[in-house]
Amino acid sequence: MTGFAFSLSRPITALAAQASHTAEVANDPRLIEEIAAVFESEARDRIGSTKQDPRGKAWQPWTQRTADKRHSGQSLLLATGHLLDSITAQVRGKTVTVGSTRAYAAVHQFGHGNVPARPFVGLGRPEQTAIDDIIASFVGGASQ
Repeated sequence: MTGFAFSLSRPITALAAQASHTAEVANDPRLIEEIAAVFESEARDRIGSTKQDPRGKAWQPWTQRTADKRHSGQSLLLATGHLLDSITAQVRGKTVTVGSTRAYAAVHQFGHGNVPARPFVGLGRPEQTAIDDIIASFVGGASQ
């Protein structure tokens, strides 16, 4: 899978002072699953609609040559829907790995040769905001 691994240990530790049950929260698999869902959803949103990298920068458009080969209904990284459909999030312990099983996904994520990088997986403001909210909700729920 092309993608990256995001370790959940730091955000939990940063909130440790806010709740006495932080260890319980950190070990709750629902927390990790919710965070994984955020990464998967945001990656799909970037491919399906925003066409921006995780930092909010618009992807480089097609060259005219490439655009001439496309038909209506196709857009950057969205021709057949295979890449979009292949985006998955996997949870192992406290690590979330998000990416695609498509061989060409890495070319689009990182760029290669004449193909510019069009990152669709990453930790951007939408993910960070959602993760902060999820963690705060879990910490708040655990301390009540």
